[in-house]
Amino acid sequence: MRPVASAEVKLQDGEAPEPAVRALTERLADAIRAQIVEAEDHHTLELLATLERAWRHERGEPGRAEAAASLAWRRNVMHAARALAERAPGRVAAFRRQLEGYAERLRESGLRDGQLGQRYTARMVTRYALSNALNLAVMLPLALALVLAGYLPLAVWLRRRAPALAAGGRSRPRP
Repeated sequence: MRPVASAEVKLQDGEAPEPAVRALTERLADAIRAQIVEAEDHHTLELLATLERAWRHERGEPGRAEAAASLAWRRNVMHAARALAERAPGRVAAFRRQLEGYAERLRESGLRDGQLGQRYTARMVTRYALSNALNLAVMLPLALALVLAGYLPLAVWLRRRAPALAAGGRSRPRP
């Protein structure tokens, strides 16, 4: 980021400061705008980053982009999206929903953009299988313990109340 020029904005004795302040404020605003991507919210910026990673991977440019190139790409995409939203808001909304679904599936699966469309190596498959087997080995006994913890009190209660229930009685004695 380059410094904002301010040397030529000098106040003369008795001169009102407001015009100089406005000029500096405009320069600062322009400099900031040149360094950011304007989006509606943080979620949109996250979707934009997901789209950029997928785009770069599709073009055979995996990895992190240079900051200036990434900023320019994202700004161009947001500009195009705003222009298209004026003409075809339905298409933009549909694309956004698809992109949100893609990002959610990536999150759920634990995959990265670079892993999609990639050939599965024996190492990747083994690591995936071992990870899921470990999850199963830890979670299954816990799940069974919880089922038993709920079943045993129910079985005892039913055993005690079964004769009364079978005889048409109430499950609780009357007060």
